[in-house]
Amino acid sequence: MRRVALIALTLSVLGCAGQSLVRGPTVPSSPISTTANSNAPKAPVIPSGNGNLPAAVLDATLLATRLPPTPDRASYDLRLLVTESTGKNAAIVQAIVVKMPNGNTDMGCVPLNIRVAPGDTVDLIREAGYCAPGVSGYYPGLNLSVDITYFDEAGGSKTLTVVTPLS
Repeated sequence: MRRVALIALTLSVLGCAGQSLVRGPTVPSSPISTTANSNAPKAPVIPSGNGNLPAAVLDATLLATRLPPTPDRASYDLRLLVTESTGKNAAIVQAIVVKMPNGNTDMGCVPLNIRVAPGDTVDLIREAGYCAPGVSGYYPGLNLSVDITYFDEAGGSKTLTVVTPLS
């Protein structure tokens, strides 16, 4: 009896830890991330809409600081500051697409699901963490463009484009 209880307890603990005694191909049961990392990609939040809310409006500032050349990091340190300017509706940023002057793009992880509360300012690049897009290569005198796609709690979807010169 003790052996059966010990085996059942062991299997229960292994099952709770996400371990499996059966080896072979696995199929995810849900697209929702179960990791404890808050920067990990999350399932998209699609608002159902609320006709009583005004549309969220994001204002953005893109800053690109040139970094010294190294083989293992981006060429520019990006800051993408967005502010929800109505103060009445939140925006949920789903994607950031960096468009480099040479035609290459980087969109990092999608969906991001970064919430910008009414009236708040968020640095999307810092908030996205390892999921943030970056820039490879140097483009002095050219422009860097970033598209920000977001939903609002009124049910609307928008894309905002921000441009900054590179040094």
